[in-house]
Amino acid sequence: MLLLALSLITRVYELDFSYGVRFTFGNLFIVIILRYFGLIKAFSVAVIANALEMYFFKGNFYTIFFTLEILFLGILWRNKKRNLFYIDIIYWSLIGVPLSAIVFYINNSSIGVEGFLLIANNCINGFLNVLAADIIISYLPIQIILGHKEKKLADLNRLMFHLAMAAVLGPFLVYIMVDGWVTQERLNSEIHQILNKSTTNIMDQVKNWDTNDLRKIRLRSPIHIKRFEEIIKNNPFNEKVDVLVVDKNHNIYAANKAAEKYGGTYNWKDGGNDISVSENIYMWMPESKELAFNIKQWSQSFYIMVSSFENMDLHIQVIVSLSNYADSVWQNYLNKFEILLLFCIIAIVISLMMGRILSRDLSKLTISTTGLPDKLKRHEMIEWPDTSTVQVNTLVSNFQVMSDNLVNLFTDINIMNDKLLSQTIELENSREEMKRLAYNDTLTGLPNRYYFTKYLEGLLCDADVKNIAVMFIDLNRFKQINDNLGHDIGDMLLNEIAQRLKYFLKDDSFVARLGGDEFVVILNDTDRTEASMAAMHINKTLCEEVVIHQNGQIHSLYVSGSIGISLYPSDAKDKTTLLKKADLAMYSAKETGGNTYKFYSDMEKASVAQKLENIYKV
Repeated sequence: MLLLALSLITRVYELDFSYGVRFTFGNLFIVIILRYFGLIKAFSVAVIANALEMYFFKGNFYTIFFTLEILFLGILWRNKKRNLFYIDIIYWSLIGVPLSAIVFYINNSSIGVEGFLLIANNCINGFLNVLAADIIISYLPIQIILGHKEKKLADLNRLMFHLAMAAVLGPFLVYIMVDGWVTQERLNSEIHQILNKSTTNIMDQVKNWDTNDLRKIRLRSPIHIKRFEEIIKNNPFNEKVDVLVVDKNHNIYAANKAAEKYGGTYNWKDGGNDISVSENIYMWMPESKELAFNIKQWSQSFYIMVSSFENMDLHIQVIVSLSNYADSVWQNYLNKFEILLLFCIIAIVISLMMGRILSRDLSKLTISTTGLPDKLKRHEMIEWPDTSTVQVNTLVSNFQVMSDNLVNLFTDINIMNDKLLSQTIELENSREEMKRLAYNDTLTGLPNRYYFTKYLEGLLCDADVKNIAVMFIDLNRFKQINDNLGHDIGDMLLNEIAQRLKYFLKDDSFVARLGGDEFVVILNDTDRTEASMAAMHINKTLCEEVVIHQNGQIHSLYVSGSIGISLYPSDAKDKTTLLKKADLAMYSAKETGGNTYKFYSDMEKASVAQKLENIYKV
């Protein structure tokens, strides 16, 4: 039962490389059962483990070939003297590989890179299981744990074979695994950049569209849909992405490519599982099927970024299919597996030729190659033995060349990691800059209208907030200065006013520029008296002389402020009404001649109605 549980656990918890390439050691413990308990028990455990995996963990059909592998090994390994690995080579050559190719071809109508990679993955997986089990059986005292008292003797030929295979497979698989992870991280970073840049490019071009334009797209206006499709087709990454404009009911309104393949509606979550990767970015992978496998699932997967328009039931979906990248990644894996198989063949040949004549020098070579992957990672100097035979010296030279290549490969991986880290830092800096531009006014550095709106909404939602004063500030005589002296002088004046308002800013206040010569101040936890004092202080500050130097000229400018004040919760309890009443109070203060302030509560009802009527007329 213990070995059955271990077999099932190792089938479920696989060693995942990247993009569907993975290894499992489910057959390792079943081979051990075969060695000590016989074919019937081993094959029964294999069938049970395979059935449980298929039923509970959505195992794919190709795991059946690993069950057939146990049956084949049990039939030809009855005397326990034959080399188990060689028997496994015969199985995969005559049964496993041909049957896998036939099943794949029947299911997909072709082989291609996916098929060859699947076959190579399964074949190498089978070899690793048998090799690991043979090593455990040959050298670990597992027979004592299982109650067998037979004396175990090491075979020199088998020992040489295991050393050669471990030295080849171990470091190479570590390199393939690390390289796969680095490649996946690099591709994920590239895809995320494409998604973000594509979405930003499209949103920047339509940010000047008003709600009516977007509503006409919602009403399927041919002119507006054509304009929008021209925007999304002009995206620099148009060839790499699919862009759809949909509503909450998944109806498609516009697309950069032929939308017919999606139909009239498209819900990207259907038929699979989605994973949130980052803000607004998701990864979708289809559900596992009986004849499916991880590589096939990855080829049908994609990344998607969903962005919504404010106050409009429309969403932009930017999709990057992994099939654009998977073929190159899989071809790279396939090339490495071919090299790995070639190295395995070379190692087998060398072990057969040298096994019987290397007894004197084998111990030296064993010491040198023990822990080889860790030594290469730590860049330790390896002392290779000077043996008395040409054959062993050749083998040592081969190990040296392979080790040097692996050191170079690990060095390349470190360089790639450094580049990836640098790109990640640059991306984070870009995100911070985008955030700053989104929340701050580019001229004055004060929070902009968007930031102000979010801040006020947060205050109104905070249960601890009791009293708030919203102060609208409009500069008097700014338009005359701007028209007579120029926009440059006007911008310098606005900057100076912003600096003065920043000086006014405290922990319980908030200052923002809404646009033009309009500013807004929010006072938290305040009352009418404190708001009056603050308004007087602001007006006094604004009335002070502003001296501006330009092109050797000195301009002495004087402005003042008209301030409208609304109070929460006495004047209003919602954001829209609170802002509207502060705006009305500001217009009332401006009518008195400026350089003053006005509370909304001090305005007469007739005056309020008249101002609302004037606003709506405009």
